[in-house]
Amino acid sequence: MARPLRARVADGYRGGRRRTRQTGSKQGKQMGSGCRHRGRTGNWRTRALRLLLGWALLVGVHTPGLAAEIQVLLADAAPHYLAAAERLREHLKRLKPGVSVRVHTGAKLSAATWAETDILVTVGAEALTALRAAHPERVALHLFITRDFWLDRQTRDPDLARQPGLALDQPPEHLVALARTLLPEARTLAVVLGPLARRNLEVVQTAALGLGFEPAIVVLSARDNPLAVLSPLVADADAMLVLPDRAEFNGPLAKWVLQLGFRARVPVLAFSRAYADAGALAAVFTAPDDVGREGAELLANWLDTGHYPQGIQYPRAYSVATNPAVASALGVEPPAAAVIAQRLGTTLRRLQ
Repeated sequence: MARPLRARVADGYRGGRRRTRQTGSKQGKQMGSGCRHRGRTGNWRTRALRLLLGWALLVGVHTPGLAAEIQVLLADAAPHYLAAAERLREHLKRLKPGVSVRVHTGAKLSAATWAETDILVTVGAEALTALRAAHPERVALHLFITRDFWLDRQTRDPDLARQPGLALDQPPEHLVALARTLLPEARTLAVVLGPLARRNLEVVQTAALGLGFEPAIVVLSARDNPLAVLSPLVADADAMLVLPDRAEFNGPLAKWVLQLGFRARVPVLAFSRAYADAGALAAVFTAPDDVGREGAELLANWLDTGHYPQGIQYPRAYSVATNPAVASALGVEPPAAAVIAQRLGTTLRRLQ
C-alpha cells in the first residue's frame, strides 16, 4: 500500500495564477435600505429580502448574513465523496460553529427543496452536472472536479465561469517537481497526455525544461494503440509522468503505463493515491481532507463577506503518497516525509 506523506505548498507558491473577481455587498445593502415602507411591515420585509436576493443572484454573490444552511450535494455515496463532505462539515464547524451543514446523497434536485438563502455545494462531477441541468440559476461551490473537466464543460456552459470551483487535481508543475525531487539524476522525462490534458502540454514542457529534464511528450487519443505509442516512449525514458484525464481514459491508460514502466524499470509519477497503490513510484494529489479544509475556508469567507472567487482554482494544499515496494524493486530510496515536503517546496520555488 502507498504511504501517505502530507505537506503544504510553500506560502509563496500557488501552483498557477488565479484571478478572483469579487463584487462587494455594499450596493446590495443600499438597495435594500432604499425601499420605502408601503403597507404592512411584513410585506415590506418580504419585498426587501426579494430585492436583496435578486441582486445577489444577478451579480453572482450571496449577501453576508443571509445564508441559512449549507446544502452539500453528492451524486452517490462513493467513499471519497463522503469523506470530503465529512471533512468539510468538520472544518466549517470549527470556523463557523453556528452554521448548519446538510449532506444529500443521490437526492432529487427540486427548486422547492432549498431556500434561496442557502449556499449549495456540489461534490463530484456528477453532482455539478445534475445541479447545472436542474438549476442553472443557482450559484454553488463545486468541489472534487478536475480542472480539465471544468474547462471542457465551460465551453458548453459559459455561465459556469462565474461560479466558484476548487480543482481536485494538482497543477501540472507539481508532478514535474515531484519527479525531480525523488529522481535528482533523471534526465529524460516521458509525459503522457490524454484528450483533455493535452491543453497542459506547454506548461509541462516549460516546467520540465526549467527543472533540467529533456521532455518527451506524447498525446494519446482514444483511437491510438497504447502499446504501439508508449513502448518506444518508455524505452528511452528515465521517468514517466501521467496527468489526469477523462475517467474512461484514465483507467485503461493506467494499466499500460504501469505494466510498461515496471517491465522497463522506469519509475512512474502520477496524480492520485490509487495510482501509487497500483504501482506508481509516487503521486501528488489532493486528499479528501484537503478538499474539505479548503472548501470550508472558501465557505467561511463567503459567509463573512458575501464574496467568492469566480472560476476554477487549483488547491493550495497537497498530499504525497509513495509505494515502498515499487521503490525497493526499482532501487529508489524515497526520503522521509519531512524531507520530501522540504525538497518539493524548494523545487517548486525554482519554477517561479
